[in-house]
Amino acid sequence: MIEQFINQAESLTTFQVQCFDGALILKGNILSPIDAQAIGLTSSLISIDMVKSGDTSISKLAELSKSMADEHHEIHGEGFAEAVRELKNIDPQKLKLIGENQSKVICNVVTEGSIDNGATWEPLKVVMHKEQQSATDNRLWVGVLCATDRMLLIERAMQGHMEAAERLKTFRG
Repeated sequence: MIEQFINQAESLTTFQVQCFDGALILKGNILSPIDAQAIGLTSSLISIDMVKSGDTSISKLAELSKSMADEHHEIHGEGFAEAVRELKNIDPQKLKLIGENQSKVICNVVTEGSIDNGATWEPLKVVMHKEQQSATDNRLWVGVLCATDRMLLIERAMQGHMEAAERLKTFRG
């Protein structure tokens, strides 16, 4: 009975994300609640620090981006100029810290990769620096992942622990 529970826990604590338009599937372990909170807290503290320092450009930029994403909104010279002004006000060092935290999460959670749609899996390590990338050692540099793939990996790693905990509560063998 416990073996079944542990097997279910194992299946619920891993995730798969298709990257590079489906050319590579990455498998990883979800973050533990403590790890997810630590990562979320770090990003939140950086964001709060940005707002406290008078850098409200991120929220302005988000509003502007939402407005520009509206299919009925035409991007014109003033809207573009406003976006550029807001981008200049964002502290690139703080954004870099958020990006580094995300990269660390990805490097810590990814364990395997598949190029045959999941039929076979090989150990895969995502690494922080380009110099560490190695085809013979199955090490992939985190910098080659596009923003969409990065966000999917982060989302699955951080949100998966909540889903797993809820589903395991209802396990009855």
